[in-house]
Amino acid sequence: MIITIDGPAGAGKSTVAKKVAHTLGYEYLDTGALYRAIALYLRDKKVPPVESDEMRTALSNVDIHFEKERIYLDGRDVSAEIRTVEIETIVSSYAKLSMVREKLLEIQRKLGSLGNIVADGRDMGTVVFPEAILKIYLNAELKERAKRRWNDIKASGRDLSLEEVEVQLKKRDEEDSKRKHSPLRVPDGAFVIDSTDLTADQIAERVVELAENVIKSRGDCR
Repeated sequence: MIITIDGPAGAGKSTVAKKVAHTLGYEYLDTGALYRAIALYLRDKKVPPVESDEMRTALSNVDIHFEKERIYLDGRDVSAEIRTVEIETIVSSYAKLSMVREKLLEIQRKLGSLGNIVADGRDMGTVVFPEAILKIYLNAELKERAKRRWNDIKASGRDLSLEEVEVQLKKRDEEDSKRKHSPLRVPDGAFVIDSTDLTADQIAERVVELAENVIKSRGDCR
């Protein structure tokens, strides 16, 4: 069984997906971390965000895997490094490229084939797992999403104003929704949840309830 949670940056996808996965006893697939890891990898290899033979070769050699909710890039734990403002700024420029998306699609589907999972991202229910038994689209007002992201940034000790974060998120929204490959959109058959005035626990409870109903209707077992 696969549950997908899509939506824009700062909507609370990762937090909710983790809570749902833990409640149901599923694996959590952090697809945003995968894209960030690819961006970090290509940046370190000095491969610009332009499709080329150099990029194709680099992607063919990358090794990314999860272990106890930590992400490893070529054997190195990069869980903290991929959350920097720099990676946040460049990830969309790589994520929009078909070479990158094809490589990540391969990795994601391989991870998804291993068992019951909860996957969050921007094209989980539309492209990666269109057959998912339950699809969620999580959204929130821009100012609320910026506030959440700003709080995360402050907690990590970084210095960035709320206004700067809002500008970054607005730009990210435009890039994600207008990109040629796998643009951000509501998946067919998805439940749309506005998280602006809801806590992560409230949203997770709603998603778990929906999942339990699907499980009962199918006669599936966890």
